[in-house]
Amino acid sequence: MTKTSCFAWGCFGSILPEIVRFFLIVAHGQSLPSLNWLLYGGLLLIYVACAGLFSVAWKPENEFKAVWVGAPLPALVATLVNAVPARP
Repeated sequence: MTKTSCFAWGCFGSILPEIVRFFLIVAHGQSLPSLNWLLYGGLLLIYVACAGLFSVAWKPENEFKAVWVGAPLPALVATLVNAVPARP
């Protein structure tokens, strides 16, 4: 698996949770949230690129594993952001 394809599949995996989230919002008849879409899109692109780089660093053997590495990145980032560091 080349680094370029690994990067692309990792990026695809990282965007899947957002696609599912927006699909569920629309499927339940709710309106999409009123966001600053330009800021959201910019931050999402940065996040997707980070997931692609993370996937390349992981060196998965096939496409499925690259998607699998990119998809849980939101949970990992949220856990790291919300965790309170312990005092030494």
